[in-house]
Amino acid sequence: MKGKNLNFWKKNAYYIIIAVCATAIVVMSTFAIINLNDKTPVEEPQIENPTDDTGDTGDTGDTGGVDEPTTPVDSQILFAMPLSSINVIKEYTDNTICWNLTTQDYRGHLGIDFGGIAGDKVFAVYDGTVLSNTTSALNGTTIVINHGNGLKTVYGSLAEAGTLKAGDIIKKGDVLGEISNSYRLEYSDGAHLHFEVIENDVKINPTKYLVFEEK
Repeated sequence: MKGKNLNFWKKNAYYIIIAVCATAIVVMSTFAIINLNDKTPVEEPQIENPTDDTGDTGDTGDTGGVDEPTTPVDSQILFAMPLSSINVIKEYTDNTICWNLTTQDYRGHLGIDFGGIAGDKVFAVYDGTVLSNTTSALNGTTIVINHGNGLKTVYGSLAEAGTLKAGDIIKKGDVLGEISNSYRLEYSDGAHLHFEVIENDVKINPTKYLVFEEK
């Protein structure tokens, strides 16, 4: 009996191996298909992008998604004239040089010189606070007014007089002093007002704010 079984396995071994391999392939394919179905990607929920066509984000309130235009505040300042009679004897220069009659050389001039007669009144061009009132042998008497927001005005070559001191409140048109030739670097120009405008610590052309004629 054992001999017959052995002969059976010997004669049919090839076919048995093929059958077993085929069965194994079928089983493995079935498991692969089941596993693939289990890994079907789940569609991610879509999140609405809050950015609109203009690239703005955030709550737009009740404007219907359109930003309301911002109206700029009119902050233009117009200075009054520092003298009642206007006679410009030297203009502001920042990129050129001009002849200085006193020092006999060429140099920049970061202000405007208004000529006049010694004793002519000098007026504040705008509301502000006295920042300083100083007198020296070289610069004469100089008053600096702080108008706020980085804007200052400088009144040089004044006569040494007056009681203005730092902290005093000034209104446009208030008398600050009188013109003279106390500014020694411009002594040869005679009595005049050396007027400067400082914006954010930079001396700028005073014509940005001065009104020489009706606009």
